[in-house]
Amino acid sequence: MHLLNEEAQSFYQAHQSLFDFENLIYVEDLKTSRLISNYNEPCIIISSSGMIQGGRIESHIKANIQNPYATILMIGYAAEGTIGHDLIHGKKPSASREKTCRSWPR
Repeated sequence: MHLLNEEAQSFYQAHQSLFDFENLIYVEDLKTSRLISNYNEPCIIISSSGMIQGGRIESHIKANIQNPYATILMIGYAAEGTIGHDLIHGKKPSASREKTCRSWPR
């Protein structure tokens, strides 16, 4: 907590979480996650998968990578050879990842 700025510390003290605010929805199941792909309102999808190797984030990236209104913001480390690493370095995922890349836009 000592690494947070004053505003974040105040928010945390009031809510006991930095992620407890109006309109924040935790998606914990596949059915709800799939609904996000058809959501037509502005939204932010937060994922812990920075490397984009497996999991639902792959589907969300695939669904939004060509959307001119979408921003894919990646922070942190993504190991070489991962989809996250490719995207950070401006590359499309390599064709050698058959399972993952089969449906990626080319």
